Amino acid sequence: MSCPIHMMLFLVASVAACVVYVGEAAGLRKQSLMQWHLHLNLSTPSPSVHFIYTTGCDDYQLTHSVVFDYSWRAVGNVGRLTRITAGCNAPADRELMSKSPLHGDPRFAVFHATGELARIPATGEIYPARSRPHALEQWLRSAYPTETVVAMLDPDFVFFKPISEHPSLSLVKLGKMVSSSGWGAYGNDAGPEYATGPIWLLDPADLLMLIPEWKSFTDTYEKHGDGLMREQFSFQKSAAKHHVPAEFVNDLSTVVLCEPAGQKYHTMHYFSSLNYKEWGFHKALASSGWYADQFHNTVPPPCQCGAPLLQEPPRPPADQCNPQSLVALLPRMNEAFQSLRAIYCPGEAQAFQQQGRGAFGLVRTMHPISCPNQEGSRTRYRVDPKENASWTANQALGGSRCSPEAQMVVSGQV
Repeated sequence: MSCPIHMMLFLVASVAACVVYVGEAAGLRKQSLMQWHLHLNLSTPSPSVHFIYTTGCDDYQLTHSVVFDYSWRAVGNVGRLTRITAGCNAPADRELMSKSPLHGDPRFAVFHATGELARIPATGEIYPARSRPHALEQWLRSAYPTETVVAMLDPDFVFFKPISEHPSLSLVKLGKMVSSSGWGAYGNDAGPEYATGPIWLLDPADLLMLIPEWKSFTDTYEKHGDGLMREQFSFQKSAAKHHVPAEFVNDLSTVVLCEPAGQKYHTMHYFSSLNYKEWGFHKALASSGWYADQFHNTVPPPCQCGAPLLQEPPRPPADQCNPQSLVALLPRMNEAFQSLRAIYCPGEAQAFQQQGRGAFGLVRTMHPISCPNQEGSRTRYRVDPKENASWTANQALGGSRCSPEAQMVVSGQV
C-alpha cells in the first residue's frame, strides 16, 4: 500500500508546485511594478497627487490646455501637473505647446511624446485618441511619478475646487481606482464597475500595468459611427482584464452646471455645446479649428497676442443650466488667456491692468456660419466692449456678425 500512497503524494506535490509556478509567472509583471512603485515612494517624499492630461498640437489644443493649467492652480490644487503632448514632432509645435500660464512654476512640466502615435498600423486610420496610452507609456518610462495617486483628466476641464482635497483620494489603492460617475450612459461592455472615464484617480503602478492591453484593445476595437470613444472603452476593458474596478464619485465633475460654480462640483468637463438664445459656445470655436472642422476666421484666437478676449455673459437665469455653465466658464477662460499673454506678449499685462478685459476688444463665439464675399466658415465676431452683455441680442459691431467691423476685415480683404 505504501507505493501507491507515495505516488499519490508525489503527484499532489507536483500539481501544487505547478500551480504555484504558473501563479508566480502570471503575477510577475504586477509584482515587479508594485516593487518599483513602492521603492520610489519609500525613497522619495513627494506630494500626494500627480495630475496629468494628454493633448495634441495646435491652437485648439492649446486653448483648453491653458484654461486647464490656469484653473488648476487658481483653485489651490496641491501636487504636480504634467501636460503630455502627442504629435508635436516639429520644434515650432513643441514651442507652441510648451506655452502655459504656469511657465516657471516648479510644480508644472511639459512632456513631449515622440513618434506617429495617432496612426493605427493595421488600417492606417488616423485616430488622435490612440495617442494617449502610447504617450503615457513614454512619460511613465521617462519620469515615473513619485506620488501615490495619479489624477488623469482630459484637457477640456476647468477647475472650481481642488481635487487634491477630495476625500475619495483615500479610496485609491493598488487594484482599486476612483472615477467620475455617469460614464456608463455612453456605452460599456466591460461591466458596470469598469464603466469609467475622466476624472480617473489611480495608483501609478496600476496605470503602467493597464497600458499594454489599453494600447492593443484600442487598435482592434471595432469602430461604430465616429468611433471617438474606442480608446476610453479600451481602457475600461484593460481594467476589467486586470481586475482594477472603480469607486464612482458624483461630485468630481459635470458636463453642465445647473448651480453656481463650486457649489457642488469640483470641475466641469466642457466637451459639449453650450447654447442659450444669442450665445453659442463649443470648445473649438475660439480656435482655428479642430479634427472635425477647420475655420477661416479673420478674428484671431484669444490665446494669440493682440487678440480680443471673450465677451462674458450677463447674470444667468436661475432655472437654466447652459447659461449657468457659460457664466462659470467664460470668465475663467479669459483669466487664463490674460495670464498666458501677460507672460508671452510684451506690454499686454499693463494694457489689461489699465483697460480691463476689453483692452484689445471683445468677441463672442458662434457656431460656424458663412459670410457673403468672405472665404470659409466663421466662428467669432467682435462686439462693443463698452456695451453691457445681453442674452437676447447678438451685439455685433457694424450691426451684423458678418460686417467688416465684426470680422476685422479691411476693405478689399476676404
